[in-house]
Amino acid sequence: MGGNSTGIVYGHGTDATIIKVEPDNEHSFLYSMSFSILDDSSVVPHPDTLILNSDGRFFRITEVDNNAKTIQAILLAVSGSGGGGGGTIITYSDRAKLNKQDPESNYLINGKEASINIFAISGKDYDGSILDQKLTVYWTLAEKEDTGLYTVYA
Repeated sequence: MGGNSTGIVYGHGTDATIIKVEPDNEHSFLYSMSFSILDDSSVVPHPDTLILNSDGRFFRITEVDNNAKTIQAILLAVSGSGGGGGGTIITYSDRAKLNKQDPESNYLINGKEASINIFAISGKDYDGSILDQKLTVYWTLAEKEDTGLYTVYA
C-alpha cells in the first residue's frame, strides 16, 4: 500500500474481534475492529482501504482512530459471477453456518461406534431465497492434548 492510494490489507479477525456496531439491527453492516486483526502490523490503515479477512469477508474502512488503534468499516458484497458487488452492501439475512449434533452420550467406550452429525446451512437473503444451492465444507477431526496442542486424525 503506497502513498495515499487505496489498497488491500489482509486480516485474521473473528466474530469475537470484528464487532457489529449495532448488534440488534440486522440491517447494520458497520463493524468495529482493532488494528491487531491486520496481518501486517506495520500497515497504518486509512479510510477507503479494503480489508480481505481470512474468513472471506471484505470490508471498506470508513474511519480510523490512530490513538485508540481501532477501525470502523462496512461489510461489502463481493460477486464471483460478474453480477455486480464490490461496493454494494451485503443484503443477506442469515449467513451460511455449520451446526453440530453431538453423540447421545459423552461416555464413549473404546471400539464402539459413535457419530457426530454436522449440518451445513446456506445463507439466506431477506426475501427468503437461498444463496448457495451447493456448499463445500472442509473439516478436520482433532483431539486437544493436555499441552494445548492438537493431534489431527486423517
